[in-house]
Amino acid sequence: MNAVEVALGQFEAEVNMQYVSSIERIAVERGMKRGLQQGMQQGMQQGSVKSTQESVRAVLETRFGTVPADVVAALDKIDDMELLRELLKQAVTVASLSAFAELLTSHG
Repeated sequence: MNAVEVALGQFEAEVNMQYVSSIERIAVERGMKRGLQQGMQQGMQQGSVKSTQESVRAVLETRFGTVPADVVAALDKIDDMELLRELLKQAVTVASLSAFAELLTSHG
């Protein structure tokens, strides 16, 4: 290192100055945008899962009355949207709550 670099390093240390290059700043901004987009996408997916779980539960409650806690707990563990959509269809057509519980057991 030459004298100018040493002096600059000491000065930055004294004033606790942080330098971020344009490339670093762009990389940070891109990383933040990607993170935000991924977070939003994940949040939307979780919202869809929760909404579909609630729809299944609502259909079961409408058709059969109170839904047992073990059925609710089993539904809450499912995060596969394709399976939840299929269970929603089954909740509309299944003959009984016990038959639906058997379907849950067979998928779990």
